[in-house]
Amino acid sequence: GQLPMAAVLGCADSRCPVELMFGVAPGDIFVCRNAGNAIAKAEASVVASMEYCMAHLKTKLLVVLGHTKCGALNGALASIPAADAPPKANASVLEQYLVALTPAAKQARAELPRAPDAEVAELAIRINVKNTMRSILEVSKPLRQQWESGDLMIEGGIYDITTGKVEFIGGPQNVGSLRSLEPTEQPNFTPQSNPCCQWC
Repeated sequence: GQLPMAAVLGCADSRCPVELMFGVAPGDIFVCRNAGNAIAKAEASVVASMEYCMAHLKTKLLVVLGHTKCGALNGALASIPAADAPPKANASVLEQYLVALTPAAKQARAELPRAPDAEVAELAIRINVKNTMRSILEVSKPLRQQWESGDLMIEGGIYDITTGKVEFIGGPQNVGSLRSLEPTEQPNFTPQSNPCCQWC
C-alpha cells in the first residue's frame, strides 16, 4: 500500500513537478494538481482526494503549493473585467474557471493599485494559496475537524520556478495582509524527522 508523508495540492504547470521539487520518490507524497492550485467551485475531485488521503492513508500534512509566474493567476487578473460583467452565454470552461479565481486577483489589485501587472500577479499568487487553504476548510467538514483537533497540519507555499526554492508562508490560521507574513521554516518531508510523519 501507500503511506505518503504529505499531501500536496499543486499547480498543473508542467514546470512544477512536485516529487522532483522536494527530492522524494514516487509514493512519498500524495499529489493533486490543477490550474492555479485552487478550490474553485468546490473542486469535488480534489477535495475528495484529500479527504481520502487524510482518512485512509493517515497523512497528517497538507501543503497548498503555488508558484511564481503562474499562468492561471495571470489569466485571473486579465479576467477581472469579465468577472464584473454579466456572464457570457458561450463562455468556455476555462473562461469560467479563470473568473472563479478573480477574487485573489481583485484583492491583489486593491492592495497594489498602482503596481505593474507582474507585481500584482505575484501577490495574487500568494493570496490564492491562502484562499485555497481557507476554501478547503470551508468545503470539507472532515478536513476542518481534523485541522481544528490538531490532527492535520495545513501549510501554504510558493515555489520559485527560477531558483527552485520553496518559500513557506504559513497556514490558514494566519490572518491579515499576506505581504506582511514572514516565511515559516520549511516543513521537513523526511519521515524520520517530521513529527507529522512519525506514524510511518
